Amino acid sequence: MRRQIIAAVSMAFALVAATTWAAAPAMAAPAVPVPQAPTTTWVMPDVRNMVLQQAVNAVFDVTGDVELDLRLVDRKNNQQVLNLTNWSVCAQSPGAGREISQKTMRVILYVKRFNQRGCS
Repeated sequence: MRRQIIAAVSMAFALVAATTWAAAPAMAAPAVPVPQAPTTTWVMPDVRNMVLQQAVNAVFDVTGDVELDLRLVDRKNNQQVLNLTNWSVCAQSPGAGREISQKTMRVILYVKRFNQRGCS
């Protein structure tokens, strides 16, 4: 009887040890996801001479729903742009057909009032 108890206890310890050894890889530290570079490239559309609202829409049609650093600059009078339909785009950065930087995600639209000549 004593041998049977010792054999049963030994078998139980062996089973626990085997289960723990087999489960060790599952208990390893979780893999840290490696950040991947964006695979999407955005090509800047030609928005010169467009109404500013249409130009902004065209840029967001290309980039989608991302946080874009969109700057609106009036170089002539340094006025603040409030109503996008009252302005025209006279220059842009990046230029038409160039890539919008995935790093800075910055687009600058230089604007003027409809009754103004030139961009500067």
